[in-house]
Amino acid sequence: MLIQILRSILIAFVGLFLSKTVQAQSSSSWSYGIASHYSFEKHTLSWTSYPQGEPAQQSENKFTPALAVGAGIWTEKKISNLFSIYSRLDYHYLRFDDQYLSGWYIKVGGGRNYQEWHNSLALSLHGRFYIPTKSKLRVYFDAGAKVDRMIKFRSRYAHFDFPNWNPQYMNAVSPALIGAIGIQYSRLGLSLESQNYLWNDALTEDLAASERQQLYSRDISRRNLTLNLSYRLNFKTNN
Repeated sequence: MLIQILRSILIAFVGLFLSKTVQAQSSSSWSYGIASHYSFEKHTLSWTSYPQGEPAQQSENKFTPALAVGAGIWTEKKISNLFSIYSRLDYHYLRFDDQYLSGWYIKVGGGRNYQEWHNSLALSLHGRFYIPTKSKLRVYFDAGAKVDRMIKFRSRYAHFDFPNWNPQYMNAVSPALIGAIGIQYSRLGLSLESQNYLWNDALTEDLAASERQQLYSRDISRRNLTLNLSYRLNFKTNN
C-alpha cells in the first residue's frame, strides 16, 4: 500500500516536472531543476528491555554513516518577490560500516566487517523566504517538512549478503521537520539544511509490536545536516 502511494506521488511529481519543462517559459513564476546533496548524519538507537519482575533497563548506541549522498529534482512556485513554495523529490543513499539495523548477526572469527546500505525516497515541501536585495546574489530561508521511506535495505557480514527491496520491518514512512539557509546566484543554488526526524525512523509498527512481545523495544532518533547544490533548468525566472 505504501509503495503504491509513493509510486503515485513519484509519477505525479515527475509529470508536473516534465509538463513545466515542455511549457518552457509560459510561466516565469515557475522554476525547476536538479539537485544533489551530501549529509552529515547522527543516528541514535535506544534499547529498552523489560525483564519480568525488574525495572526497565535502557542502553544507547550512536551511529554515523560512512557515506550519505543523494540527488533529486525540484520545482519552485513564486508567490511574491519575497516568498515562494518549494518542493523536492530526492533519492537518498546511506552506507553504514557497522551493525545498525541488522541486529541478527553474531560476529565470530574473521571475514568481512558489518556493512549496511539504506536506500530511500524523500518528498519535501518548504516555504521559502527571500531577503530583499537588488543584488543578483539572493539569500533565503526555508521552513518545511518532509517524508522519507526506505525502499531497499542491504546488509552484509562475512559470507552473508542480504539485499531486500521493500523490507518488511524497515519501511515506515518517517516524517521530519526542515530548516535551511541558502544563497542563489543565476542558475546555481547552495543551501545548508537541518532535518530533524520525529520518531522511529525506518521501523514499522509491526516490528515495534513484535519486539514488545519479546520484552524489549527499539527507538531511533535521527538528525541530518545536509549540504544541497541545485541547478535551475529553465532559462529565466523572476526570482
